[in-house]
Amino acid sequence: MVINGDDPDQVKWFQSSSLKERLDVSLFISQGTSLELAKKIKRPVFYATTPLVARFQLKAVPSIVRVKGRNMEVEEVAVQRSAK
Repeated sequence: MVINGDDPDQVKWFQSSSLKERLDVSLFISQGTSLELAKKIKRPVFYATTPLVARFQLKAVPSIVRVKGRNMEVEEVAVQRSAK
């Protein structure tokens, strides 16, 4: 799972999803501070490095990267924006 850690809507979406409780899901952030976010959501957070983003050809976040047989599948997720 890759999100923008500086985007409150994406963080809120992740926290309310079933993915948050799954131990087989790793959370990567494209922006933000991993230590602060990890404390806030109480789970490990890693940086989505440039090689990782390039390897999975990520164009937008949030994105879910899954193993499909011998291939990888990337699904971009639309997150509802909160009213400002």
